[in-house]
Parts: sequence; C-alpha cells; structure tokens
Amino acid sequence: VVVVQVTCSNPYTAAGRSAVFRMRSVDSIAALKELIRENLRVLVQEQRILTSAFGQELHDNKTLWELRTQPGEPVSVTLVPAPINLLVLIGGSGHTRLCLFDAARGEPLHELTEPKDNVLAAVVDWNHHRGLSAGWESTVRLWDFAGGKTLRELQGHNACGVFCLAADWVAQKAVSGGQDCTLRIWDLNSCMLVQTLVGHAQPIFCVSMEANARRVLSGSQDRTLRLWNLDCCETMPELTGHSGTIFCLAVDWSWMRALSGSWDCTLRLWDLSTGETLQELRYHTNAVFSCAMDWNSQQAVSGGADNAICVWDLKQGLPIRQLYGHDSTVTCFEVEWSTNRLLSGSLDGTLFLWDIESGERLQTLQGRTGDVRCVQARWLGGANGAQAVPQVAVPNALVPR
Repeated sequence: VVVVQVTCSNPYTAAGRSAVFRMRSVDSIAALKELIRENLRVLVQEQRILTSAFGQELHDNKTLWELRTQPGEPVSVTLVPAPINLLVLIGGSGHTRLCLFDAARGEPLHELTEPKDNVLAAVVDWNHHRGLSAGWESTVRLWDFAGGKTLRELQGHNACGVFCLAADWVAQKAVSGGQDCTLRIWDLNSCMLVQTLVGHAQPIFCVSMEANARRVLSGSQDRTLRLWNLDCCETMPELTGHSGTIFCLAVDWSWMRALSGSWDCTLRLWDLSTGETLQELRYHTNAVFSCAMDWNSQQAVSGGADNAICVWDLKQGLPIRQLYGHDSTVTCFEVEWSTNRLLSGSLDGTLFLWDIESGERLQTLQGRTGDVRCVQARWLGGANGAQAVPQVAVPNALVPR
C-alpha cells in the first residue's frame, strides 16, 4: 500500500485543495486521476499530475512504485488543473442523452446515460461540476458531472414532462416548470421542495430566476408571462400580448427587461416593472424556440422552426443579420457577448459556433447521434467563464399550439 498526497497548485474549484489516497504500488497515474475525478471533481481531461519535487509531468502509465523514494514514505504529487477552453454540456435524445464535450477539440469527454428519457433542459454549476437536468421524467436530477453520477432525484412534479430549469448556485435555489402547470422551487442543499407556485393555466416551457433567488419569470402555453415574488408566493399581473405558446425567454434583471419568443413567430421586449411591451420583433416565419439578450449592447439573438438565427438591434427593433446553416429547428443557445461568440443547437443534431459580429461559422461540433434540445457552455477568456444562464426551449413537435 502506498500513501499518495495530492496538492492542488491552482484550485479553481472549491471541492478541495488537497487529498490523501491509499493505493496499491502497482496502480498507475491513470488510476490516481480517476480518484481525483471522483473526490475532487476535476475532470480527467483537465488534470496534469506533476512530481512535487521536480515538477515533471507524469504519464498515465507510470506506476506509483516507480515514484517511491524510500519504502514506507508517501508519494507526493501536484495537481495542476488545465481547464478546457470551451466546455459544453449537450442534452437531447439518443442513447447518450447528456454529453460533456470539449468544443475546442470537437471531442466528447463524458457520456451520462442514466436519464431514462430525452433531456429537455439543463443548468450547470461549472465551478463545482454539478448540474441539474430534466426531461420527460417527472423528476429533476442533480448531477456530479465530473464523476458521471446522479447525486439526487428531486421529486415533486405531478406529471411527466419537466420542460425548463433555472438555478442560483450561490443561493442554492432552483426552479423547474413543466407539464403539470406549476413551478417548483428547490433547496439544493437539502434537495427538498420548498415552494409550489400555481397560476399558469397550461404547461410552462421557460423560466428565469433572479440572482438573489427572490423573483422568477415564467412563460407558458397559456400565452402569458408571469413574474413571481418568492417572498410571498404571489404573481404580478399577467404579461399578455403573444397569441401562441411562449417557448423561450431571456431576462436582464438589473434593467428589468425581458425578451420572449413564441409560437406566433414573434419576439416581444418587455418592461417588467410596468408589464408593458416595449417592442414587437418580427422576422421569423415559424415558431421561435430560443432567444438570448444583452441589454448593455442592446443586442439579441433568436432561433426557431424556420431553421434561422436572427441577430437583433434592440434600439431599432430591427434584424441586423441572419445566420443560416442548421437543417432543422434551432432549439437552444449559449452566448458569450464579450467575445461575440454564439453556440447554437438544433434538432438536426448539430452544434455550430458562430462569430455574431461577422456572421461567420467558426466550428461545427460533431460526435452526437440524436437531436440537441439544450446546451450549456463554460467560456474561458470571456466575461461569463464561471456560469452562464441557460436558454432552454422545447421543439414544436412536442407541444400543441
């Protein structure tokens, strides 16, 4: 038996700064990396293991026996995390319903096969490699993505079909909505249901939670948006104007502005403090299933069942440019506004990385079989490297008008 002391030189997660493992002398560095993945929640692909004495990187096939200096002495190594430039979590259908992807290299890293049905929504805490996923099951799953395991199943919805998720990982609160027409508020520390919000008359397809977890905005098949105060479980007056199911929304809580997309082929820009529609945006020729907004730059993007992505100038309420390439409905987005990068997913099974400013397609992510329903991205070198707000949508084939 060999005692291995692991010190993290740059602990970019809060999972732990050091660890001690008891291993066999014939075990390899590859086996040590698996233990680090399970216990410190650092992906194997993001680990560099160095000798503590000389700083030499150790190859996976090297054994602990070769690292011993004296019998009985512990083996000391240093873990140097090497974060992947663009790490993407993809949810959808097919055998692999959740997949962790190195987008820079175009390689799948980790396949999570536990969900029993299609994944329709996901939200990730990249700092701790945890996440929530939901789909046609009635439960919400809390994941350890580094370990590839379900930590807990959150049960509370009364019907199969949880279509949307949002989370505040600092406050350890999450919200889910779905087929049973309710919103469920979860405490992620205890994994307990703490509130049920009732008000929508039909299924809920999109939701956003304010950073301090005090307010929630939801959109529904009943064609309304509802702004909820979680302190008193009350909803403000309905936001009305869409003539079809509301599938997606994006919110800037600091400015109290929201953008929603609908089956009626339009987007609406809202003032949440008054409930008024500020603008109605028209370009799409079919239902709008995904949107994202940056109020500081006065820009937005939207995608829909016409297979098109539209970039908007919110000052003028006009489309700036259109991005074409998907062969089916554009279901989800992740955007890094500071670098003008857009990641789009579609029912055609592809993910494209775009430059929003030039309209150039930078990369095609391949390696999945099955459609893409939701995506989350960790951008390094951008403003939102730690956590991004998901834009979750559900394809029109699943929902009546």
